[in-house]
Amino acid sequence: MFEYLTRDLAMHKKYAELECAIMKKVISMFLVMALMLSMGIGALAASATQYSSAALMPPQDVPHLLQKSTQEKIDCAVALGISESDAKKIPEDILGAIITENKAIEGYTSTFSTIIKNPKERVIDPNNLFIFNSVSKNTSKSNATEDYYDVVTYAKWLKDPVFRFRDCIATAWSSDFSLYTDSCLYSKDAYQTISSYGIRSMVAPNVGVAHIVDITVGSGNYIKQQLTIFRTKQASAYNVNVVTSYAHKTISISGVDITARVSAQPSIGFSIGTAATFEEGSPCYSKFTVSGR
Repeated sequence: MFEYLTRDLAMHKKYAELECAIMKKVISMFLVMALMLSMGIGALAASATQYSSAALMPPQDVPHLLQKSTQEKIDCAVALGISESDAKKIPEDILGAIITENKAIEGYTSTFSTIIKNPKERVIDPNNLFIFNSVSKNTSKSNATEDYYDVVTYAKWLKDPVFRFRDCIATAWSSDFSLYTDSCLYSKDAYQTISSYGIRSMVAPNVGVAHIVDITVGSGNYIKQQLTIFRTKQASAYNVNVVTSYAHKTISISGVDITARVSAQPSIGFSIGTAATFEEGSPCYSKFTVSGR
């Protein structure tokens, strides 16, 4: 009797160990299947991402986006509001920076050209300097009582200038908007800021702001001036004009910086001491409409 009881207990123990092993294998299979399914869904979601002003890029897609082809970047810029013909003229590093901002653009302009505003001063070679200026509504800050807009300007020397000192970039605006924040950076691309080499040189809080930029830092980089401006909501819709201009110091004995003057027209003027000269690029004008309450 004792022998049979011992044998039954041994068999029960063996069956229990077998059932435990089977359950472990089943659970492992379910975990593997669940992991594979989640990876498959993620891959499908990434391949189906649509870049449009109605459904903008999730932040996690940005690094992958910078690895896309030039044409794909152009398509993304078009979805944000830039014409295809204009997008094709934008240097690729700046194009990547624009689309990583991931903001619907309400007004913009770009230029390679130059004009003579002061016959005594030289003008920048149109093949040397590229400037892109854009305006986007800041939806995270805008509220029921105030409208906020981001004004972003990119400037890049396509060919290194002979003289490399400290230049000046200035932006002015109309319609009594006030400056909320401002910054000026010198960058390699959307993720590699060299330093905040843009130093605010003047500000008229309801009109404009200027920054001095040290272009001796590096070759082939671009300047990014970013402002946020705001105004109390108005009863009726109105238009806002923004202008950005760039001045490049060519000869400097005294070591003085270029001085910017801004007005609410809006307009920008530059000057410098008698022991130095500068070149001036064409101003970039952008226009956008603010809706009423």
